[in-house]
Parts: sequence; structure tokens; C-alpha cells
Amino acid sequence: MTLEVEPLRSEGVQYATGEEQRASTSNARKNKATGPKLKGRSAVDVSGGERKVRCYKDLHSIGTWNVRSMNQGKLDMVKQEMTRLNIDISGISKLKWIGVGEFNSDDHQVYYCGQESLRRNEVAFIVNKRVGKAILGYNPQNDRIISVRIQGKFNITVVQVYAPTTLAEEDEIDWFYEALQHLIKLTPKNDVLIKESEDIRPKFS
Repeated sequence: MTLEVEPLRSEGVQYATGEEQRASTSNARKNKATGPKLKGRSAVDVSGGERKVRCYKDLHSIGTWNVRSMNQGKLDMVKQEMTRLNIDISGISKLKWIGVGEFNSDDHQVYYCGQESLRRNEVAFIVNKRVGKAILGYNPQNDRIISVRIQGKFNITVVQVYAPTTLAEEDEIDWFYEALQHLIKLTPKNDVLIKESEDIRPKFS
């Protein structure tokens, strides 16, 4: 069986500083947001690869994967890869699950958000046991945006986003960025915000 995921690419070590503080809420929500497009907000961006983020004594290795659907066998493979590569937090895109929820899978915790009936888009986080013990909550914003909040000397919020392609309708693109802006506006200012993203993506035929 082949694991159909985009390979993790090492992009060095990223240190979160006080100037990069923002966050999400610790309670799960399902709001569809309104608001202006993103502007004037600082964050640690870890799109398209692997980064390590240090917040004082806490060091977390973060990866992003586009799995193009995920069944139980592929979930097990992703967890094995996380263990092999020492990844603490994996942001997952396009897993094509229905609904919203969380569950334990061996020594990992899974948080996901999809549509109610269509297997389209969907985002998730998979965290290992060490990080799982520090999770304060998660926010399933919609099928393209989800966040988790991690306790530390400075709390950390990680946001996984799966942006529309450039061929998407303008209304869908606007809705996506309005929802993301809304989530960021709700964040405690003393938290560190890390955005794992595939921002507006080109579509090739």
C-alpha cells in the first residue's frame, strides 16, 4: 500500500517570538464568520513542510500533509510517519471525512472538521500523546479551517487551513478569508498563533 501524501519538506527551525503572538479560542465552535479580509496580523507561517517552533522551554515539531482522503489504513501510516520523523503536530488537509469530532487513536489524538454530508475538503489535526495532554481545546470553524490550542508558558494556537484554488468563485474565496479573519479576531492576544496553510492555490488541469 502506498501512502498518498505530499512528503514533508524540512524548512529549518522557526522560533515564535512575542511579536508573533495571536491565537484562537479553547472552545469548539462551528460559526460561519463575517468580517474583513486578513490584514495587519502577524503569525508564524508553516505552510508546505515541517517546522519546529520553540516557545521558551517548549519545542514542538509541526508538519503539514495533504492526504487526498484518509481511511483507517492511511491514518495508521500517517501516525507511523509522525513517530519516525518525530512530528508532534500534523495539520491534515483534504481527508474527506464527514462531520465534526475528536477521538483517540492509539497514542495520538485526532481532531477533524468536515461537511455534514459531502466528502469534500475537510481539515484535521493529529497530535501525539505529549501534545495531547496539553490541548486546551479545538475550534472546528468549517471544512477549510480548524484550530487547536496548546497549553504552555505562552499558550499556542495552531490553525490548519485548506484554501480554495484560484478557480474558485470569488464569493467562496471571500468567505474563506472572512472566516479566517473572524477566528483570528477571537484569539487571546498573548497566545502565539501558528498558521499551517495552503493559501490561494493555483489549479492545474
